Amino acid sequence: MSSRLTHAHRAMLAIAGYLVTGSIEDENRALMLERLARVLPDCETGPETIAPVRLAARQMIVALNDRDRSHAEIRLMQAVHHFNRAGAGAYLDAWQKQAVAEGRQV
Repeated sequence: MSSRLTHAHRAMLAIAGYLVTGSIEDENRALMLERLARVLPDCETGPETIAPVRLAARQMIVALNDRDRSHAEIRLMQAVHHFNRAGAGAYLDAWQKQAVAEGRQV
């Protein structure tokens, strides 16, 4: 995967995380949604682990009314939560294996 695509995926994940943890009245929300729309085309391919976030982010961008936006935001929140939970587990497992390999007791 190219560096540009890697950066696009990271930007999408960071923006999605920002959107689901920020205030709905946040003055940067519209700007972040616009940036998400710009970066999404470079996120069409990539790891399956980010596919739910990508799909929910796309739904946030195309939502036409408050009800659709509300549903899309819930889906995005769930996708980001699942991605972070899975990532935390994978990172923790990798850390533990490396620590044990180095003789540390964990």
